[in-house]
Amino acid sequence: MDTRIQRPHDAGPSSELQSDTVNKEGSSVEGTFVCISCGLEEHYHYRGKHPPFATSIKCLDTSYVMRDPFAPAKPSSSSRRHKEVNEPFLILGGDCKSCKRPVCRDPECSIFYQHHYCLSCASKNYNKFPVNIQRKLKRP
Repeated sequence: MDTRIQRPHDAGPSSELQSDTVNKEGSSVEGTFVCISCGLEEHYHYRGKHPPFATSIKCLDTSYVMRDPFAPAKPSSSSRRHKEVNEPFLILGGDCKSCKRPVCRDPECSIFYQHHYCLSCASKNYNKFPVNIQRKLKRP
């Protein structure tokens, strides 16, 4: 059974609420993703590690996933013969491991090393990352 929850939206100075539908496993299905760094705002179809419309993948970290809006329409479920479902998808981003706020995959906004990190938190924890990740952060 799905339930609606309201959670604060941290992307701006307003006190807007972001609405998600949460399933019994605690993963969100449907909602609005807003990057705290660049303000990218996009509807997502799933938040979690196992998108039901792309069953052959498992995200390493909780991610905001949407069906690819440029892909052809999916066949109806009655015409599917296999349990595995693999619709084209896009990963918008995830919640920063440190500050827990949503951040997109743009290299100007985040870095991924085992988890998503906004660049602000990554810079604050610069010395905790391996040398190859530190180079990507380009900190003097």
